[in-house]
Amino acid sequence: MICFLISTLYIYIEESEKEIQGFYNSWDGYDYTNIRYDLLNTIVYSHVDIDANGSVVYINNNNPLNLISHAHDKKAKVVLMFQAKDEFSKDSILGNQTVRMKTINNLLDEVKKYDFDGVDIDLEGLNVTNSINRQPNKKLMTEFVTTLSDEFRKVNGAYRISINIGLNYRDMDNIFDVSKIQSKVDYVMIMAYDQHGPHSSVSGPNAPIRLDNGIAIYDSIDHYKRLINKKKLLLGIPWYGYEFATVDNTRLSPINGDVNYISYNDYIKVVGNYSRKWDSVWQTPWYVRQEDSQWYQFHYEDVDSLGIKYDLVKLEGLGGIGIWTINFGLDRTELWQLIRDKFRT
Repeated sequence: MICFLISTLYIYIEESEKEIQGFYNSWDGYDYTNIRYDLLNTIVYSHVDIDANGSVVYINNNNPLNLISHAHDKKAKVVLMFQAKDEFSKDSILGNQTVRMKTINNLLDEVKKYDFDGVDIDLEGLNVTNSINRQPNKKLMTEFVTTLSDEFRKVNGAYRISINIGLNYRDMDNIFDVSKIQSKVDYVMIMAYDQHGPHSSVSGPNAPIRLDNGIAIYDSIDHYKRLINKKKLLLGIPWYGYEFATVDNTRLSPINGDVNYISYNDYIKVVGNYSRKWDSVWQTPWYVRQEDSQWYQFHYEDVDSLGIKYDLVKLEGLGGIGIWTINFGLDRTELWQLIRDKFRT
């Protein structure tokens, strides 16, 4: 009995340490008091842009002070996510040392001004070679993250710093040297979504565990955990899906029309009207419908597919999950109950 109790306690402590971060779209107008702070460690406030001169550009007029104060009262952290305003700005932030330092100093000013707990780095879609100085962006990214981390932690050693990387490690390894970056950040989140979407030629799952051919969640975790302390790895989780206009109703049908991004809040109200399919390879649900002569396929997440992903995080001993975005399921009790069941009990 004592051993059982000790074992149970040990498991509980391990699970309670999982980091649950939720991205919060500041422009969506949701009431921040409804966020489930009790089930989140960190709110990632999305977001500000950095322009080619290193200036911070807020993409809405919402003041984050009240949200941050409320989160702190609930013992949750809030970090500021930043992106680059455009393609040239990405290379300028990394390749121009003056702009790099201005970017870091301006971000630090914003963090101190609003009492954020750190920053989340979201520089996506980088080219291999920097257009400004012709150096590899992989080298420049390591330098940028190192300098940012050092400058922030001179001010406050407790600042939380995280970075987001793509699922396709063959591309990401050309941009991110995660083995070096890991010592400068608290978490690296694998954006385990958008495997199919507007960029695709065929319909398919948004966040598959495996694919018939190609890199999926399992492959990506297996790769990254060899390069980085796996407790620093977060698995990015989508609370949204895609509807594809397709040629027919077959699996992986070619796309012949629009691709629409639909939140969990919106699609959960209608999925019950259709016959749910389950794919044993992808480990995700989908359905087909026909309107006049046009076929549509919708690929989404539900508590079954999300539960499989959460179980994989625990099985692999990863640091936790990151949700894009909590706005998409803020009022859905089944989503929050699943997090409680998987990570908080």
